[in-house]
Amino acid sequence: MVNIIDLEKKKKEIKHQLAGAKRVNERLYKTFMEKSETQHKIARKYRERYEAKRVQARSDIQEINRTIKKLRKESRKRCPNGTRKNRKTKRCEKQ
Repeated sequence: MVNIIDLEKKKKEIKHQLAGAKRVNERLYKTFMEKSETQHKIARKYRERYEAKRVQARSDIQEINRTIKKLRKESRKRCPNGTRKNRKTKRCEKQ
């Protein structure tokens, strides 16, 4: 069974990797854009690779969010009929 904490760590790791890829891509893009046409094409290629990584990372994060939402729903407990949940104590109380 997968933990919510593990999923949160994985999501954070994906975001961190994407941020690193963005920094590298921006440096390369700036240096190559000012050069010749062939280097301009190389810069475009790196930009497209980064865009593909970004799309993949976003889809992974959305999948993790869906899994977390399912896990949280399954663990939710309800109060029996005629009672309500106290928000401070988290216990069921009769009205």
